Amino acid sequence: MRRRGPRYACDTHYPWQVDEVITGGKLQIRDGQLASPPGPGLGVTLDRQELARLHDNYLQCGIRVRDDVTEMRKHQPDFDAHRPRF
Repeated sequence: MRRRGPRYACDTHYPWQVDEVITGGKLQIRDGQLASPPGPGLGVTLDRQELARLHDNYLQCGIRVRDDVTEMRKHQPDFDAHRPRF
């Protein structure tokens, strides 16, 4: 079935994510698409040990508020954080 209407790119950071909590490694993006694995739900199995490690990492890091502006200004000092109005 062909999709009608506008198509929008998904803002994903997944390709640059180093760690993974899915058993068997990262899902593959092919031709700009991420296919859901077969099976019930999302069809994946969580690596509970890796999930626990990353959860502990989150608890230890102390970051609780997202600050994209500071990170962007490291790369583009004149970054304007105002959202565009369409």
